[in-house]
Amino acid sequence: MLPDVAAAAANNARWCDAAIRSYGIPTRWGPGWWAARDRTPFIFPAAVTIRPGVPADELLSAMPRRRAAAVKDSFSDLDLEPEGFRPLFTSQWIAAPPADAAASPVEAAAWRRVPDPEDLADWQQTWGPDTPELFRPELLTDPTVTIVAEPDGAWIRRGAILNRSGRVVGVSNVFDTAGVTEETWRAVLAAAARFAPGRPVVGYESGDDLTAALAAGCRRIGELRVWVAR
Repeated sequence: MLPDVAAAAANNARWCDAAIRSYGIPTRWGPGWWAARDRTPFIFPAAVTIRPGVPADELLSAMPRRRAAAVKDSFSDLDLEPEGFRPLFTSQWIAAPPADAAASPVEAAAWRRVPDPEDLADWQQTWGPDTPELFRPELLTDPTVTIVAEPDGAWIRRGAILNRSGRVVGVSNVFDTAGVTEETWRAVLAAAARFAPGRPVVGYESGDDLTAALAAGCRRIGELRVWVAR
C-alpha cells in the first residue's frame, strides 16, 4: 500500500523543519501544522499543513506575516485569498513503493552521500547556480537528512535530497544536468533504496518532472497548493 497525503505532508514538514532550523530559525508544531517563527529563506514555506481542515486563522497566527511568506496547503483545502494571499502554484503529491537496490545495482552504487561543506557547495552550484548557499552545512550532520549526488568523473551529474520520517523517505530537489527524465527518477529511486532501504518514497512534482516521476513508477496521491502573501 502506498503512503497517503498525510504521510507525505508530514515528511515534507519534517524536511522544512530541518532546513529552517539549520539557519538557527526557531520553529513550532501545532495540531495539524508546522510553522517557522521568523522569516524563512527563499523557496522554503513559513507554514505547512499536515492534516486537512486546519483553521486558517490558527495557522496564520502561528507564522510570521510578511510579504511573500508562503503557506504549503498540503490538502488544497484552504482559502487564503480573504487573508491577503494569492495562489502561487499547485503540484501533485507522489509516492512509490520501496525500491529494491539489488534490482538496479549499477544505479544504486553510482550515488554518493555529500560528505562535507566543500562538496555541498559543488552540489548546490550544480543544482542552482543562482542560490549557491541555500542549503546549510548543518544539514550534513542531521541524522534524518541525506544529500546525495551521482558523480560523472570530476563533475556532479545528478543529485537529490532524501529525508526520513516515520516509515517513509522524502525525495526533493531532484536535478540532472542533462534534464530530468524517467531515467533520472529511476536512478533517484535506486538511491533512495540504497540510503533508506525498505521505505516507501514520497514527494511532490509538477510539469515535466512529474511526468518523468510517473513514468519511473511513482503514482499521484493528491494535490497541494502553495499560497504566497501579497
